[in-house]
Amino acid sequence: MYRQNKQQASQLATNVRKLTRKIYGKRGFPEGNIVNNWHSIVGVRLASVTIPDRLKGNGTLQIRVSGPIATELAHMESEILEQIATYYGYRAAKKLSFIQEPVNNHSHKNKIK
Repeated sequence: MYRQNKQQASQLATNVRKLTRKIYGKRGFPEGNIVNNWHSIVGVRLASVTIPDRLKGNGTLQIRVSGPIATELAHMESEILEQIATYYGYRAAKKLSFIQEPVNNHSHKNKIK
């Protein structure tokens, strides 16, 4: 029973990856790693008010931000880029741009202070 459930879960994961590859590809992400692991890359506090939106061909990562924190995040740009580079082992993004739109990740109780 355990082996069968494990095999079904593995097949489901493979199918989900195939389905989402096109969606992520249209947004400039070769895979969904940056979106799926955003909380691990930038931390839970930033992930609660941000989400990567698109990676442009020139290396600019567009990030959706909730509320008026885009200015504060602009001051943190080099730190965020370093966290992304550390996670991937190379400079995956060269520049950040911010789009002020609602982010539906988590509750927004952990605002940047």
